[in-house]
Amino acid sequence: MLASVGGMSSPTRSAVILALVLGLTWTPGCRPDPVAPTTTPATGSDYVAASSSPGAEPEPAVAVATPSPLLLHASDVGGEHDELLPDDRIRAEYEPSDPWLGAEQPLVTIVAYLDYQCPFSRKLLPTLYELAAIHPEDLRVVFRHYPLAMHPDARFAAIAATAAQQQGRFWAMHDALFENSRQLDRDSVITQAGRLGLDLELFRRSLDDPELAARIDADLDRAQDLGINATPSLVINGRLVTGARPLEELQDEYRKEQNLAQRLLDAGASRSSLYAHLMHAARDVAPVAARSDSPADGIRREISTAGLPRKGAADPRVVIVECADFDCPFCKRAAPVLDELLANHPDDVALFFRHFPLAFHTGAEPAARAAIAAQEQGKFWKMHDLLFAKNKERSDAELEKLARKAGLELGRFRKALSREDTAARVKAEIATCQADGVSGTPTFFINGRLMSGARPIADFEAVVAEELERRP
Repeated sequence: MLASVGGMSSPTRSAVILALVLGLTWTPGCRPDPVAPTTTPATGSDYVAASSSPGAEPEPAVAVATPSPLLLHASDVGGEHDELLPDDRIRAEYEPSDPWLGAEQPLVTIVAYLDYQCPFSRKLLPTLYELAAIHPEDLRVVFRHYPLAMHPDARFAAIAATAAQQQGRFWAMHDALFENSRQLDRDSVITQAGRLGLDLELFRRSLDDPELAARIDADLDRAQDLGINATPSLVINGRLVTGARPLEELQDEYRKEQNLAQRLLDAGASRSSLYAHLMHAARDVAPVAARSDSPADGIRREISTAGLPRKGAADPRVVIVECADFDCPFCKRAAPVLDELLANHPDDVALFFRHFPLAFHTGAEPAARAAIAAQEQGKFWKMHDLLFAKNKERSDAELEKLARKAGLELGRFRKALSREDTAARVKAEIATCQADGVSGTPTFFINGRLMSGARPIADFEAVVAEELERRP
């Protein structure tokens, strides 16, 4: 029988393991062929399983005697392998006392910054468990707290998880907090602690312990120093990946880092010192040289362009992904600036468009559907320009009039405009933008670096110059 991930038997992990045993995937949608599950159990830190039987008496909480694994830091190794490593990594070091699951001596380490009230963190969690189950000997997942200020109960939930960790129940409480993310008030969390068998008197005292609150704030401060500003954020062997990525994308990231780790081992590094060598070559601040006057931030995100309309260079050195709304006056203002930028760099810059219609712009969602319908006939950019030029024409009849001007076949356009999958694509692109940290329009990702607002051409040129300098 397959062991539960990290020795854990909560409902969430049980469901993941059941899916693996049956050859299924955790969430619906396109996935690669299932990977055969391993029979080797993963290890993990500070875990005492809670009973999953209804009405069963909870086991008493006890301190876990499992020793923390040997963990070297960047300061414990030299720079003899730095030349083998790219310069786009951040120094996401952690301590043996931090919650972790997976391999004792991993090839790949994921430091996950999550928020208990973030729906995208919750969506990502079973994928991380599944990935750990697939690679139990080579992957470790480390948990770090990043409660966002916009989520009023997230910081308290992080303190509650740390309080449970003091009694050897971090992972049980961690799963319970995500599963009950709409009930994170003090009374509900204490009730949950009782169900998990915690010493409630000690738990209540811990909730008010300023030292635990300081730990959460330290996680936040360190993350912000590294340039992390959204959840979920994963630091994979030092490389920052944001958003609730599907399993196949994380598998790709894992394989890249596994190959790199193998090159380090071949060069003489030991498994026990592997992460320390990776961190030695990493930056202690956000990747991208700190330029206080740069219009774009310092985080280099992995931004997918699959299926998005594009224009510009065929083999670009600078990729711009725009999240925009056709009823946003600032997006309209940015459009000619982007055209000028592409004209200035015909061989180096490409632009991709992703839909992000804002809820208070009632005509923006129909306009996005119309643009998708035009894309199906190879006329996205023509419709793009018309929608910005005619930003008051959003009824079906008015959109058909624009489609006629764009040279579209109207029968195909009508069907595409009203299809459920067209509306679903708009929703999916909104969710993807949000997962990448977008909250307003226009927002641009320039080689993964975020820049927001209707900027002058000089701002775009400055960031493009930085990227061209970095990538000759």
